Amino acid sequence: MLANGAVLHEVNSCQVCDVKCLDNAQYVEHCNGKKHRSKVAHALGQDVFYCDVCNIQCTSQDNLNAHLDGKKHMKVLKAHGFVNVMG
Repeated sequence: MLANGAVLHEVNSCQVCDVKCLDNAQYVEHCNGKKHRSKVAHALGQDVFYCDVCNIQCTSQDNLNAHLDGKKHMKVLKAHGFVNVMG
């Protein structure tokens, strides 16, 4: 039962994160989140490589290195003011 007295008939829950969501949309949003993906990868014994600036996950250090050297990453860095544009 919710605080407002409503009865919750169906709960989407994530056993990996021990999170309960009120509806399917909230559950999908949770599953797409960085913390959930990291916990799932850890549970599967996989290493996870993140670019926190771009909020992306890579499957290997080589993939992350390629991303860090790429145009999209540089564009995000510039947009956030992390790179001085000389010109």
